[in-house]
Amino acid sequence: MKNFVIAITTYNRVEYLKKCIHTWVETKNNNVSWVLVVADDGSTDGTLDYLSSLNIENTTIVILQNNRLGVHQQMNTILSSLENTDYDFCFKVDDDITFLKPGWDKLYYETAQQTGSHHLIFCDENWCSEQFLEKPKTEKTLIGNVPMLHAHGFFYTFSPEVIKKVGSMDTQSFGFRGMGHVDFSMRCARAGYTNEDTPWDVLNSNQYISATKQDYKSVLPNSTTAAYDEFNRKRKEEIIQDKQRVFIPQKDIDPDIYIKFKGDLIKALSDKVTNFEVEKSELISWYENEFSTQKKWYSNRFDYLPNWYIKLGKIFKLFK
Repeated sequence: MKNFVIAITTYNRVEYLKKCIHTWVETKNNNVSWVLVVADDGSTDGTLDYLSSLNIENTTIVILQNNRLGVHQQMNTILSSLENTDYDFCFKVDDDITFLKPGWDKLYYETAQQTGSHHLIFCDENWCSEQFLEKPKTEKTLIGNVPMLHAHGFFYTFSPEVIKKVGSMDTQSFGFRGMGHVDFSMRCARAGYTNEDTPWDVLNSNQYISATKQDYKSVLPNSTTAAYDEFNRKRKEEIIQDKQRVFIPQKDIDPDIYIKFKGDLIKALSDKVTNFEVEKSELISWYENEFSTQKKWYSNRFDYLPNWYIKLGKIFKLFK
Protein backbone atom coordinates (compact mmCIF):
# COMPACT_ATOMS: atom_id res chain seq x y z
CA MET A 1 0.00 0.00 0.00
CA LYS A 2 1.30 3.47 -0.92
CA ASN A 3 1.78 6.06 1.79
CA PHE A 4 0.60 9.58 1.00
CA VAL A 5 0.86 12.78 3.04
CA ILE A 6 -1.32 15.85 2.80
CA ALA A 7 0.30 18.78 4.61
CA ILE A 8 -1.70 21.94 5.29
CA THR A 9 -0.50 25.30 6.60
CA THR A 10 -3.11 27.46 8.30
CA TYR A 11 -3.62 30.55 10.44
CA ASN A 12 -6.95 31.93 11.67
CA ARG A 13 -9.02 30.70 8.73
CA VAL A 14 -10.90 27.85 10.35
CA GLU A 15 -13.82 27.96 7.90
CA TYR A 16 -11.45 27.63 4.94
CA LEU A 17 -9.65 24.82 6.75
CA LYS A 18 -12.87 22.94 7.47
CA LYS A 19 -13.88 23.04 3.80
CA CYS A 20 -10.40 22.02 2.68
CA ILE A 21 -10.29 18.99 4.95
CA HIS A 22 -13.92 18.05 4.31
CA THR A 23 -13.49 18.06 0.54
CA TRP A 24 -10.20 16.17 0.89
CA VAL A 25 -11.92 13.44 2.96
CA GLU A 26 -14.73 13.24 0.40
CA THR A 27 -12.39 12.87 -2.59
CA LYS A 28 -9.20 11.17 -1.35
CA ASN A 29 -8.09 7.74 -2.54
CA ASN A 30 -8.93 5.25 0.21
CA ASN A 31 -6.68 2.57 -1.27
CA VAL A 32 -3.61 4.30 0.12
CA SER A 33 -2.50 5.04 3.68
CA TRP A 34 -2.71 8.73 4.60
CA VAL A 35 -0.98 11.07 7.02
CA LEU A 36 -2.65 14.44 7.54
CA VAL A 37 -0.21 17.06 8.85
CA VAL A 38 -1.61 20.46 9.80
CA ALA A 39 0.80 23.22 10.81
CA ASP A 40 -1.11 25.93 12.68
CA ASP A 41 0.63 29.26 13.21
CA GLY A 42 -1.01 30.27 16.48
CA SER A 43 -4.66 30.56 15.49
CA THR A 44 -7.14 32.05 17.96
CA ASP A 45 -10.34 31.31 16.02
CA GLY A 46 -11.08 27.76 17.19
CA THR A 47 -8.76 26.05 14.71
CA LEU A 48 -7.10 23.85 17.33
CA ASP A 49 -10.46 22.83 18.83
CA TYR A 50 -11.60 21.80 15.37
CA LEU A 51 -8.40 19.86 14.65
CA SER A 52 -8.50 18.06 17.99
CA SER A 53 -12.01 16.83 17.17
CA LEU A 54 -10.96 15.16 13.90
CA ASN A 55 -11.15 11.39 13.54
CA ILE A 56 -10.55 10.28 9.96
CA GLU A 57 -10.54 6.64 8.90
CA ASN A 58 -7.25 5.21 7.63
CA THR A 59 -5.48 8.47 8.46
CA THR A 60 -2.79 9.40 10.97
CA ILE A 61 -3.28 13.00 12.11
CA VAL A 62 -0.34 15.17 13.13
CA ILE A 63 -0.96 18.69 14.48
CA LEU A 64 1.99 21.08 14.65
CA GLN A 65 1.37 24.00 17.00
CA ASN A 66 3.51 26.95 15.95
CA ASN A 67 3.37 30.62 16.89
CA ARG A 68 3.71 33.24 14.13
CA LEU A 69 6.53 31.52 12.30
CA GLY A 70 5.28 32.47 8.84
CA VAL A 71 4.53 30.26 5.87
CA HIS A 72 8.18 29.40 5.11
CA GLN A 73 9.06 28.27 8.62
CA GLN A 74 5.69 26.53 8.87
CA MET A 75 6.70 24.50 5.84
CA ASN A 76 10.02 23.67 7.44
CA THR A 77 8.29 22.35 10.56
CA ILE A 78 6.31 20.07 8.26
CA LEU A 79 9.51 18.83 6.62
CA SER A 80 11.01 18.20 10.05
CA SER A 81 7.96 16.18 11.07
CA LEU A 82 8.27 14.06 7.91
CA GLU A 83 11.87 13.08 8.61
CA ASN A 84 10.61 10.12 10.65
CA THR A 85 7.63 9.38 8.40
CA ASP A 86 7.61 6.65 5.76
CA TYR A 87 5.87 8.25 2.77
CA ASP A 88 5.92 7.93 -0.99
CA PHE A 89 4.41 11.27 -1.98
CA CYS A 90 3.34 14.51 -0.31
CA PHE A 91 0.74 17.08 -1.30
CA LYS A 92 1.46 20.47 0.31
CA VAL A 93 -1.68 22.64 0.28
CA ASP A 94 -2.87 25.94 1.69
CA ASP A 95 -6.02 25.96 3.80
CA ASP A 96 -8.04 27.65 1.03
CA ILE A 97 -7.76 24.75 -1.43
CA THR A 98 -10.98 22.94 -2.34
CA PHE A 99 -11.01 19.44 -3.84
CA LEU A 100 -13.76 19.13 -6.44
CA LYS A 101 -13.91 15.42 -7.26
CA PRO A 102 -12.06 12.13 -6.67
CA GLY A 103 -9.01 11.21 -8.73
CA TRP A 104 -6.81 14.24 -8.12
CA ASP A 105 -4.32 12.33 -5.92
CA LYS A 106 -3.99 9.44 -8.36
CA LEU A 107 -3.62 11.89 -11.26
CA TYR A 108 -0.77 13.81 -9.64
CA TYR A 109 1.03 10.75 -8.30
CA GLU A 110 0.89 8.78 -11.55
CA THR A 111 1.90 11.81 -13.62
CA ALA A 112 4.89 12.38 -11.33
CA GLN A 113 5.95 8.75 -11.64
CA GLN A 114 5.51 8.64 -15.41
CA THR A 115 7.29 11.93 -16.17
CA GLY A 116 9.83 12.20 -13.36
CA SER A 117 8.37 15.61 -12.44
CA HIS A 118 7.89 14.95 -8.74
CA HIS A 119 7.37 18.64 -8.04
CA LEU A 120 4.05 19.49 -9.68
CA ILE A 121 2.44 22.85 -8.98
CA PHE A 122 -1.29 23.41 -9.30
CA CYS A 123 -2.16 26.51 -11.33
CA ASP A 124 -5.66 27.87 -10.83
CA GLU A 125 -6.89 29.20 -14.17
CA ASN A 126 -8.90 31.92 -12.41
CA TRP A 127 -6.08 33.20 -10.22
CA CYS A 128 -4.02 36.18 -11.47
CA SER A 129 -4.64 35.26 -15.09
CA GLU A 130 -2.84 38.44 -16.19
CA GLN A 131 0.40 36.65 -15.23
CA PHE A 132 -0.24 33.71 -17.57
CA LEU A 133 1.87 32.92 -20.59
CA GLU A 134 0.33 33.98 -23.89
CA LYS A 135 0.46 30.34 -24.95
CA PRO A 136 0.77 27.49 -22.42
CA LYS A 137 3.68 25.11 -22.74
CA THR A 138 2.68 21.43 -22.93
CA GLU A 139 4.59 18.19 -22.86
CA LYS A 140 2.71 14.86 -22.78
CA THR A 141 0.46 15.05 -19.70
CA LEU A 142 2.08 18.24 -18.37
CA ILE A 143 1.17 21.89 -18.82
CA GLY A 144 2.89 25.13 -17.83
CA ASN A 145 0.74 28.26 -17.62
CA VAL A 146 2.90 30.85 -15.87
CA PRO A 147 6.55 31.94 -15.77
CA MET A 148 8.50 30.38 -12.90
CA LEU A 149 8.73 33.71 -11.06
CA HIS A 150 4.91 33.70 -10.86
CA ALA A 151 4.60 30.08 -9.72
CA HIS A 152 1.58 29.52 -7.49
CA GLY A 153 2.17 28.20 -4.01
CA PHE A 154 -1.19 26.96 -2.74
CA PHE A 155 -0.79 23.35 -3.91
CA TYR A 156 2.37 21.48 -4.88
CA THR A 157 3.82 18.02 -4.62
CA PHE A 158 7.13 16.49 -3.65
CA SER A 159 8.67 13.11 -2.89
CA PRO A 160 11.34 12.18 -0.32
CA GLU A 161 13.79 12.15 -3.23
CA VAL A 162 13.06 15.82 -3.92
CA ILE A 163 13.72 16.83 -0.32
CA LYS A 164 17.04 14.96 -0.29
CA LYS A 165 18.23 17.00 -3.28
CA VAL A 166 16.57 20.35 -2.64
CA GLY A 167 16.29 20.59 1.14
CA SER A 168 14.09 23.10 2.87
CA MET A 169 12.63 26.59 2.53
CA ASP A 170 15.24 29.35 2.70
CA THR A 171 13.88 31.31 5.65
CA GLN A 172 17.05 33.35 6.01
CA SER A 173 16.63 34.89 2.54
CA PHE A 174 12.82 34.97 2.29
CA GLY A 175 11.78 35.65 5.85
CA PHE A 176 8.24 35.46 7.19
CA ARG A 177 6.49 35.43 3.81
CA GLY A 178 6.87 36.10 0.11
CA MET A 179 8.39 34.09 -2.77
CA GLY A 180 9.99 31.33 -0.71
CA HIS A 181 7.85 28.80 -2.55
CA VAL A 182 9.09 30.23 -5.89
CA ASP A 183 12.68 29.74 -4.76
CA PHE A 184 11.87 26.18 -3.65
CA SER A 185 10.27 25.43 -7.03
CA MET A 186 13.19 26.93 -8.96
CA ARG A 187 15.61 24.75 -7.01
CA CYS A 188 13.38 21.74 -7.74
CA ALA A 189 13.65 22.64 -11.44
CA ARG A 190 17.45 22.77 -11.26
CA ALA A 191 17.38 19.34 -9.64
CA GLY A 192 15.25 18.02 -12.53
CA TYR A 193 11.83 17.75 -10.89
CA THR A 194 9.95 20.44 -12.86
CA ASN A 195 10.55 22.89 -15.70
CA GLU A 196 12.78 25.90 -15.04
CA ASP A 197 10.91 28.24 -17.40
CA THR A 198 7.35 27.35 -16.43
CA PRO A 199 6.48 25.05 -13.51
CA TRP A 200 4.64 21.92 -14.56
CA ASP A 201 1.08 21.20 -13.58
CA VAL A 202 -0.96 18.22 -14.74
CA LEU A 203 -3.37 18.61 -17.62
CA ASN A 204 -7.00 19.19 -16.56
CA SER A 205 -6.05 19.89 -12.94
CA ASN A 206 -8.75 22.55 -12.63
CA GLN A 207 -11.40 19.85 -12.99
CA TYR A 208 -10.20 18.43 -9.67
CA ILE A 209 -8.95 21.36 -7.57
CA SER A 210 -9.80 25.01 -6.97
CA ALA A 211 -8.16 27.85 -5.07
CA THR A 212 -10.58 30.55 -6.14
CA LYS A 213 -12.70 32.35 -3.54
CA GLN A 214 -15.35 34.98 -4.27
CA ASP A 215 -14.82 36.66 -0.90
CA TYR A 216 -11.17 35.85 -0.31
CA LYS A 217 -9.99 36.31 3.28
CA SER A 218 -6.32 37.19 3.52
CA VAL A 219 -4.44 36.95 6.81
CA LEU A 220 -3.02 40.44 6.24
CA PRO A 221 -4.62 43.35 4.32
CA ASN A 222 -3.84 43.12 0.60
CA SER A 223 -2.49 46.66 0.35
CA THR A 224 -0.09 45.93 3.21
CA THR A 225 1.27 42.69 1.78
CA ALA A 226 1.47 44.26 -1.68
CA ALA A 227 3.67 47.04 -0.30
CA TYR A 228 5.91 44.53 1.47
CA ASP A 229 6.17 42.23 -1.53
CA GLU A 230 6.90 45.05 -3.95
CA PHE A 231 9.56 46.50 -1.64
CA ASN A 232 11.37 43.14 -1.40
CA ARG A 233 10.69 41.62 -4.82
CA LYS A 234 13.84 42.72 -6.66
CA ARG A 235 16.15 41.42 -3.92
CA LYS A 236 14.32 38.10 -3.74
CA GLU A 237 14.21 37.63 -7.51
CA GLU A 238 17.98 38.07 -7.68
CA ILE A 239 18.41 35.31 -5.10
CA ILE A 240 16.01 33.00 -6.94
CA GLN A 241 17.85 33.46 -10.24
CA ASP A 242 21.22 32.42 -8.80
CA LYS A 243 21.80 29.24 -10.82
CA GLN A 244 24.13 27.78 -8.17
CA ARG A 245 21.29 27.42 -5.68
CA VAL A 246 19.85 23.93 -5.33
CA PHE A 247 20.13 22.45 -1.83
CA ILE A 248 19.23 24.59 1.20
CA PRO A 249 19.75 22.88 4.57
CA GLN A 250 17.21 23.18 7.34
CA LYS A 251 17.85 26.13 9.65
CA ASP A 252 16.96 26.42 13.32
CA ILE A 253 13.58 27.99 13.89
CA ASP A 254 13.78 31.75 14.36
CA PRO A 255 11.17 32.66 16.99
CA ASP A 256 11.67 36.36 16.29
CA ILE A 257 10.89 36.18 12.57
CA TYR A 258 7.48 37.82 13.01
CA ILE A 259 9.02 40.74 14.90
CA LYS A 260 11.53 41.16 12.07
CA PHE A 261 8.71 40.98 9.55
CA LYS A 262 6.84 43.78 11.27
CA GLY A 263 9.98 45.90 11.13
CA ASP A 264 10.35 45.17 7.42
CA LEU A 265 6.66 45.93 6.94
CA ILE A 266 7.07 49.36 8.48
CA LYS A 267 10.01 50.07 6.15
CA ALA A 268 7.98 48.97 3.14
CA LEU A 269 4.91 50.98 4.10
CA SER A 270 7.05 54.02 4.88
CA ASP A 271 8.57 53.77 1.42
CA LYS A 272 5.12 53.37 -0.09
CA VAL A 273 3.69 56.38 1.72
CA THR A 274 6.70 58.52 0.89
CA ASN A 275 6.76 57.68 -2.80
CA PHE A 276 3.17 56.98 -3.76
CA GLU A 277 0.72 59.65 -2.64
CA VAL A 278 -2.15 58.01 -4.50
CA GLU A 279 -1.89 54.82 -2.44
CA LYS A 280 -1.33 56.73 0.78
CA SER A 281 -5.05 57.40 1.21
CA GLU A 282 -5.85 53.69 0.86
CA LEU A 283 -3.32 52.72 3.52
CA ILE A 284 -4.46 55.47 5.88
CA SER A 285 -8.09 54.40 5.43
CA TRP A 286 -7.19 50.79 6.19
CA TYR A 287 -5.16 51.86 9.22
CA GLU A 288 -7.91 54.06 10.66
CA ASN A 289 -10.52 51.30 10.32
CA GLU A 290 -8.22 48.57 11.57
CA PHE A 291 -6.84 50.56 14.46
CA SER A 292 -10.16 50.98 16.24
CA THR A 293 -10.63 47.19 16.24
CA GLN A 294 -7.06 46.49 17.32
CA LYS A 295 -7.15 49.17 20.01
CA LYS A 296 -10.20 47.63 21.64
CA TRP A 297 -8.77 44.09 21.46
CA TYR A 298 -5.34 45.00 22.87
CA SER A 299 -6.75 47.30 25.53
CA ASN A 300 -9.17 44.67 26.79
CA ARG A 301 -6.62 41.87 26.78
CA PHE A 302 -3.30 43.52 27.59
CA ASP A 303 -4.16 47.09 28.63
CA TYR A 304 -1.66 48.53 26.15
CA LEU A 305 -1.24 49.17 22.42
CA PRO A 306 1.38 47.39 20.29
CA ASN A 307 4.42 49.48 19.37
CA TRP A 308 4.23 48.60 15.68
CA TYR A 309 0.72 50.08 15.42
CA ILE A 310 1.84 53.24 17.13
CA LYS A 311 4.80 53.51 14.74
CA LEU A 312 2.49 53.14 11.76
CA GLY A 313 0.18 55.73 13.26
CA LYS A 314 3.03 58.22 13.37
CA ILE A 315 3.88 57.46 9.75
CA PHE A 316 0.28 58.12 8.74
CA LYS A 317 0.15 61.16 11.08
CA LEU A 318 -2.64 59.66 13.19
CA PHE A 319 -0.43 60.11 16.25
CA LYS A 320 1.94 62.93 17.05
